[in-house]
This record gives sequence, structure tokens and C-alpha cells, in this order.
Amino acid sequence: MGQMHGISGRTFLVFLGILLACLLVGFLFTFGSDGFREQHKEQSADSGAEPGPTAADDLEGFGSRGHVDGNNPSGVISTGQHERDPMLVPLDNEIYSQSQRDFYKGMYERKYSDPREFVKQRWISGLPYGQVQHLIKVDSLGMLYTMLKEPGYSKQWTMIAAMICFISDDPNSLGEVIDYVQRSREESFDGFDVVGKSKILMWVGLIPGAASDSLLRATLGEDGAKRLAQAWIESTEYYSDTLSRERLIGLIRGSAAVGLVHAQRKDGIALVEQLYREEHVRCKKNRHSTEFYHQLVSAMAIRDLIGEIGMSQYLHLQGTQHNRLSPYLRKYSWYLAEMAAKGKIVE
Repeated sequence: MGQMHGISGRTFLVFLGILLACLLVGFLFTFGSDGFREQHKEQSADSGAEPGPTAADDLEGFGSRGHVDGNNPSGVISTGQHERDPMLVPLDNEIYSQSQRDFYKGMYERKYSDPREFVKQRWISGLPYGQVQHLIKVDSLGMLYTMLKEPGYSKQWTMIAAMICFISDDPNSLGEVIDYVQRSREESFDGFDVVGKSKILMWVGLIPGAASDSLLRATLGEDGAKRLAQAWIESTEYYSDTLSRERLIGLIRGSAAVGLVHAQRKDGIALVEQLYREEHVRCKKNRHSTEFYHQLVSAMAIRDLIGEIGMSQYLHLQGTQHNRLSPYLRKYSWYLAEMAAKGKIVE
């Protein structure tokens, strides 16, 4: 009987030892990885080295590991402790989202900094000046000149001409753009756009040099507009009920007026102001608005808006959905002013 009690006592002690061993292993598994991580960081800090990932980190996987960010030189945001510190979760998500945005922004910029790719895009509100300035470099002008002559880009020629005006610091760019404006249909293949050719003159004012200023001044008159477009202005195939020869000539002249405002030379703007006053009196008296008058109203509105917000901010509005010109258009158009006075135009 005493021997059996001795055996039972030994069995009990073995069982108790196994139980304590299991509890110890569980304790080490639960808290040991954190302790090892903290010890590893302290050792790294003492040695002057940046803390690196631990074995526990690797087990926790990429999804819970911190992301490197330019505003955090250490690169360590969190190390798998989301369960214990929920405040780290939104911070980690924000940095991850930013890294994703930076990644796709980099892809976009690498692709569309090539003018051949950029012109494939479609812009609902017009060509965005800010995008062109940011992505297309001045050293791309040679490529743009070539594209402006290649039949494969004929449907994008108006856009390419505007891009040249947006980025050019070379007075010689004027010749390339005007060559596009003056081409006849036979030289322009299927990309013939008389309205686009006419409107591009408003951006010619951005090209530096006295030659662009002289050309715009000469085009303000009816005879000058006809000379500029003599290769195609008399062709009746372009005209319809909505686009007459008279209206197209007015569009060319008016675009030249806007171009002088964009050039920001005081004497050029003064000339536009004089033409506006004369045309305004004539149109209001006849209760009629010509295309030239519409363009002069736009030129005056643009003049005022540039005076209010500055040339740079005005240019960066191009290609955006804005209505910053609306109050100025009502100010200078006799028809819009009357409609507003009658309450027929709502802000």
C-alpha cells in the first residue's frame, strides 16, 4: 500500500511538472515575441543602427508591416501591433493610400510626358494648361513641330499647336504654328479644322517676341484676316447655316484680339479696348451681335479676370470647369446685360 502511494505521488509530480512546462511555453509564446522585438530595437538603438524586421515581423506578413514614407525617415510606422494599438491602423492606411497615389501618379507622368501619348487623351473642358506645363518639357518642342506636320496626328493638330504655344520660350515657334493655320486642305489631309485654325490665334499671344505681336495686330482687320487664311477662306465647302464666311472672318479677327490680351502688352490691350467700344456701339444700335463682337466681349472679360487673379492663375483655369468669366461677360455684352436686368439670367 505504501508503495502504491509512492507511485501515485511520483505520478502526480510528473503531471504537475508537465502542466507547469505547458504554462511556461504558452507564456513565452504570447509575450516572448514582443519582448524580443523590444530588446532588438533597444540593441539597434544602442548600436546606432536603424531597427530592422524581426522574425516575428516576417511571420506577421506584409499587410501588417509599416510602409516607408518620405516624411518618416526611420521608415517604421508599425510592426504588426494593430490588435493592441488601433490608432496605428488609420495612420498605416493613410500612408499606404498615399504610396498608392504616388505610384499611379508616377506611372501617369512617365507615360504622358511623351507628347505622342499626351495627345491621345480627350479633355472635356479643353486642353488643361497646368497639365501641359507640368508634363511637357520645352525640349519636346522639336517633336511637337514634327507631329504638327505628320498626317498620323492630323486630328490632334489643333491641340499640338496649342501645346506649342503653352510651353514655348522660342519666338521661332510662331512660324510653326502659323504654317499650320495657313495650310490648304490639300496639305492638311483629313485633319482640316477651320474653327481650330482660327481659334489657335488666341494662344499665339503666349509666344514671346515682336513677330507674334505684329501678326496679331495685322490680323485684327478684315483684310489681314483674309490674307492669313487666303489658302482656304474662300472655299465654300466649309460653310453652313451655322458657319458663314463672315462669321469665320470675325472669329479669326476676334481670336487675334484675345491673343493680344494674352500677350499682356499695354498698347495691344489698348487697341483691343478701342475696337470693343466701336463694335459695342454699332451692335447695340443695330440690336445685333457679330462674331467679332462676341470675341471682343470675351477679350475684355479675360482682361478683367487677369487683372483680378493674375496671368498665372488665369492660365491654370484653362481646361477646368469654371465660370469665372461670367460676371465680366454680362458686364461687356449689351445683350447679356439686358437679359440680366430683366432677371432672365440667374447667377
